Amino acid sequence: MQSCTSGYAATALSVLESTGAANVGGLMRAVGETDFQSAVAYGYNNRVGLGGGAFHVGAKAGPAESVYLGVFDKEKLLAVGGFDVKWVRGQDWELNQRLRAAGHCGLV
Repeated sequence: MQSCTSGYAATALSVLESTGAANVGGLMRAVGETDFQSAVAYGYNNRVGLGGGAFHVGAKAGPAESVYLGVFDKEKLLAVGGFDVKWVRGQDWELNQRLRAAGHCGLV
C-alpha cells in the first residue's frame, strides 16, 4: 500500500503547489498482460493508434489543453464555477477551457 506521501495524488499536489497550475494530470498508459492485450495497448499508446495527445503518448511536462485524471486547485476550480453538469461529454475539456480563459493553465 502506498503512503499518503507517494503516488499519483501526492505527485499531483506537489506539482500544483510548485507551479501554480490550475489542473495537473499524468500519462494515460495502457498495459497488457496477454499477447492480445499487449497488442491493443501498443496501438493505444502510439500516435498512429490513438492520435498525438501528449497524455496518450508522452511528452515533456508542460502546458496542455486538458489532462488525464486531472487534479485541480480547489480555489481556481471554484472561481470558475466548477464542473458544469449540463455537459454530457467533455466536462473536463470545457472546464479547462474556462480555466484557461480565466488566465490559468493546466499541466501534463
